[in-house]
Order: sequence, then structure tokens, then C-alpha cells
Amino acid sequence: MRAYLEKHEVELADFAFTLQVGRDAMPERLALVASSVEDLKQKFEEILGGAGGTEDVWRNNARNRGAKVPAADDALEESLIREFIERKELSRLAELWVNGAKIDWRLLHEPDVPRRISIPTYPFARERYWVPNIEGKIHGRETKAILQGGVDQRAGQEEVKASLETFVPVWNPARLETSKRIVLPESTKILLLGSD
Repeated sequence: MRAYLEKHEVELADFAFTLQVGRDAMPERLALVASSVEDLKQKFEEILGGAGGTEDVWRNNARNRGAKVPAADDALEESLIREFIERKELSRLAELWVNGAKIDWRLLHEPDVPRRISIPTYPFARERYWVPNIEGKIHGRETKAILQGGVDQRAGQEEVKASLETFVPVWNPARLETSKRIVLPESTKILLLGSD
């Protein structure tokens, strides 16, 4: 987000609104109260620089709810959130949110709701660790092994950990003889493909 803000000019309200309503609320949470884009950039710099105790910055895992935050389904929490929204107490809302509260951020921006803009999504790891499919037979059945993860790169060689192998059957089409009565157990799963 810091790199994005260095290259693009955005309205702070649009940026905040997009993050509030355009992203899934995950357990690991960070909330910042900023008065301008420059203030926001400064806070990002401090966080990335490892500064602890940065003012107007809250961080927590929502699974570690603070004792001072009411339960998520508690009517007290809902009325408290509405009160903080009406009074624009952003610091209190930020603190509640990082502790797991569910907040309808649209209420904070009424009546002039900002627009959602295109900003970066979550920066999950972009490295790929796919291993080519391995074909073979197990108990007379054709299979394709899909190896997921478990690849060690030691001295330039890849070793596949067998415990992480998953086998997927290779389906072979078969004609159904309609002249014979077939009785199958109720637990049998049948996949029928065709247009007739």
C-alpha cells in the first residue's frame, strides 16, 4: 500500500472506503487513523520501519479479542459502534475493529458515500511450487499424482516428500448396458455425461 501511494494520487476517503468495504475482514488486522494521504504514508513508513507504539495505529488478531470488547453478537457492541459512528470517534472504532468487531463502514460515510477505487489486493506469496504430474498405476488403476508443496531444493536437486502426494483417478468412459438390471448400493456415486 505504501508503494502504491507513492506512485498514485488518491483521495483519502476513497482509499479508506475501498479498504473498509472492498476487502474481506481477515483475522490479522491493522487499523490506522490518518488525516491526510501524507499522514498515512508516514504511518506506513513507521510501521514498516518497526516503530512500536505509533500513534493512531492499532494492530491485533481478531481471534485474540480484548477483554474490554463485548461479544460480537452482543447488542451492546452494536449500539456502541453506532454511537462511535455518529460521533466520528475513529480511534474507538479502529480499536473495536482490530479486536474482532463487525462494523458496517458504510454508515460512517453517510450521506456522501465515497467511491471504491482500484488499489492493490492482499500481497499473498507469488512464488509457485508446482511439480509436474506423475502418471502410474496403483492396484491396477491408472492414476495421476498431483504433488503439492513438499519440494526441497538442496544442492540443486528437488526431492519430493511422498507423504504429500495426492492421487487422482483417471476416468475412462464406459457404455452402460441398458438390457441388464444393475443394482448398486445407496452410497454409490454415479456421474452421467452425455446429451441423450
